[in-house]
Amino acid sequence: MYKRIFFIWLIGITLGLVTQFAHKTDCGELIFATVDLLPYNYSENGKVVGTSTELLQQIFDKTGYKMKVKIFPPVRALKMLEKGMVTSLFSLTQTSERL
Repeated sequence: MYKRIFFIWLIGITLGLVTQFAHKTDCGELIFATVDLLPYNYSENGKVVGTSTELLQQIFDKTGYKMKVKIFPPVRALKMLEKGMVTSLFSLTQTSERL
């Protein structure tokens, strides 16, 4: 139950931040970076799928914004976010290897 509440909260925060960003720019498509994290985000037949990805897609389908999700290694995803190469990053977890 707590995981579901957390994901809904996380998606809400992400959506709020991204839509604020989108209003300030003339963007055609928002690009989200994520990591390979079963069952939340993973690649299947060349498409990013999973529970978090599908929930995010449903939200964006209702807002009218176009979005694309790409899977990257964690460090690369963070660097791409810092450089502004992606709009947002989601479903990244902290592990002892990433401290």
